[in-house]
Amino acid sequence: MEDYLIVASNGPWYNLIYNLAFLITLCILLYEGYRRKFPLLKWIFIILITHLLFISGTKIGTYSANDFYFLFSRFQLPETSSKSLLGGLLFIGIGLMAVRYVFRFKHNILDAFAVAIPVGIAIQRIGCFVTGCCYGKICTLPWAVKYPVYTLPHFHQFNDKLISTHDLLSLPVHPVQLYEMAGLIVVVFLILKFRKTFKAAGSSLLLSMVLIFVVRFVSEFFRDVHAHTVGGEMVSVFNVTQLVLVPLILILSLMLWKKEKLAFNLFRIYRHLM
Repeated sequence: MEDYLIVASNGPWYNLIYNLAFLITLCILLYEGYRRKFPLLKWIFIILITHLLFISGTKIGTYSANDFYFLFSRFQLPETSSKSLLGGLLFIGIGLMAVRYVFRFKHNILDAFAVAIPVGIAIQRIGCFVTGCCYGKICTLPWAVKYPVYTLPHFHQFNDKLISTHDLLSLPVHPVQLYEMAGLIVVVFLILKFRKTFKAAGSSLLLSMVLIFVVRFVSEFFRDVHAHTVGGEMVSVFNVTQLVLVPLILILSLMLWKKEKLAFNLFRIYRHLM
């Protein structure tokens, strides 16, 4: 019988790690603002707005059609304990464009988020791993993990009759949260390596978002279908989340290519005139 890592998820670990991710992200953004000589008070206000938008997006991204009907008919936010990372990222992207226009912020605020976002998500994934949410498919690999009772893996496996009432641990599953965290660390490394080569403002953030979505797309192959709040339904070999990610990756990649091509052409014209 093989030994597997047993993840003890009791205690307020998720909230502690979630708050730690926010604090580290805040420190990175404040440093980026200082390095880029942003107006401090206005920059802090923008950071707070984007944080609120991210939280709102993670909630609204899980809403069903009935939830949206409730929202627009009663002008109240339906209560939900579920979260969607994709929804949070989309709200950040829209929010950054909006606040830059509203506050007429002429500085390059988009690229200031290029490193902070994957770092924050990577730290949050530790909380997901400890708690057992976003867990992986059953596997027998040496680095597979087991979860105790009162966790989602154990609960869903019991409901699917894969384990019995006598089993105090779940079947071993992929530590998909750690897979994603490792991928996000690679994203941070690539952004730091290539951000000075970009000529257009916003290109670093676009590359960051593309790579984050690619990491998520790949990790979905190892995630259990029950570990989704939304988007876990299978369509052939892909799930709904992956089918949403593919056009987003293509659109953002096209935007990045066009921005850099335009900036490169302008740079060549400038050098020719000089």
